[in-house]
Amino acid sequence: AMDGASVDGTPSAHRPPNSTRPAAPPPVTSVDGTGMDAPDAAAGALAGVADRFAALSASEWLDEVHALVRLLPDAVSATVLDPEPRPARVLAPCGDLRPALAARELARPLRRVRAMTSFSALSEQLYPAAGDTARSPGDRDPTDLDRPDHDQREEPPDATVDDTGTAGGGIAGGGAGRERSAFTFPRGPVAGSCLHRIFERVDMRSELDPEKATLEEIGRDALDEFGIAGDWSPVARDMVERTRAVDLLAPNGFRLGDPHPRLVELEFHFPVEGLDRDRLCAVVAEHGYPAPFARAGTDEPGEPPERIDGFLRGFIDLVVEHEGRWYVVDYKSNWLGPGPDDYGPETLAEAMHAGGYTLQSLIYLVALHRYLAVRLPGYDCEHHVGGAFYLFVRGIDPAAGTRRGVYFDRPSTACLRALDDCFRGSGP
Repeated sequence: AMDGASVDGTPSAHRPPNSTRPAAPPPVTSVDGTGMDAPDAAAGALAGVADRFAALSASEWLDEVHALVRLLPDAVSATVLDPEPRPARVLAPCGDLRPALAARELARPLRRVRAMTSFSALSEQLYPAAGDTARSPGDRDPTDLDRPDHDQREEPPDATVDDTGTAGGGIAGGGAGRERSAFTFPRGPVAGSCLHRIFERVDMRSELDPEKATLEEIGRDALDEFGIAGDWSPVARDMVERTRAVDLLAPNGFRLGDPHPRLVELEFHFPVEGLDRDRLCAVVAEHGYPAPFARAGTDEPGEPPERIDGFLRGFIDLVVEHEGRWYVVDYKSNWLGPGPDDYGPETLAEAMHAGGYTLQSLIYLVALHRYLAVRLPGYDCEHHVGGAFYLFVRGIDPAAGTRRGVYFDRPSTACLRALDDCFRGSGP
């Protein structure tokens, strides 16, 4: 301390005895002793190097490189490239030397290697509507294969004029004075899809679900979804109730309304190899069924018969088990006439053939046969496949039993195996 003052500026005479002086902070110095922080020093050094090299000429740059090579002769070498710039090579325009380019045109039809087809696609080819041309099953719109076959070949909606003079009253409401019954219920694919939706939702209701929707609610929602007037709800409900109440195997007591193991809207797609429609027709005819093809042998003269390789896809409305046997159930909303007598056995047989449903039922049973063969232990076709029920719901009456609106067929095991072989491309 000088002049009675301490280093920290406190006079010595005024400092308390035995007090401790605060330590002074050490001076800030850089690594290189310049008094600068290390980052600032590094930045300054780099800036100096950059300034120095920016001032070098080309020859001075080269001298620097050679000096580095002399310092590290075993690690660095330098080669001077041609410093003279080469003139750019200018390509002459092609002009008329360019050839005229054009895409080749395909002059032959391409055959599908693998195709996805369905009963709808087959039936469209085999039973074309009036004025339509039969198409190859593989040429069907792929989006159609994603939808179930719900009476797509049924007659178009009726154009009844209701009391207000509006056409299409069958869909809208049928007219205030028109009797509402199963025989006057709207027709066509839209009405068919509506009824299928009701059956589907009813069949899928869990018997253990205390809050399951009622048939009334399901029917009302379906009618609204498909744009059919709500005053048809009692008729739709009555058709569903009667269909679920009829004894399909009297007197065994097999009713769809009873709890049975079931598969709803069972989707399948099984492989087919070399499916030939003429051979399929022959197999069906060999087992006592009418030929399913409206026009056979439609291939061009000299052309080999068209064969389908790929997959056959479909949706079965319902598969249900009863006493160890499994049955295919398909709901049909087709309008066959204005009264109960129009839904007798002979009329149903004609409708099955005219709509191609005989072939459809056989395809569904082959699909069921293949499904059970891989899912059911100890499977035996003769014992486990029960047959197919086609239920024409407009004409069903539980009091009449299976004599009204119920078509049943159980093909032989030999028939199903022959069809299975036909789809696999094997057999005679």
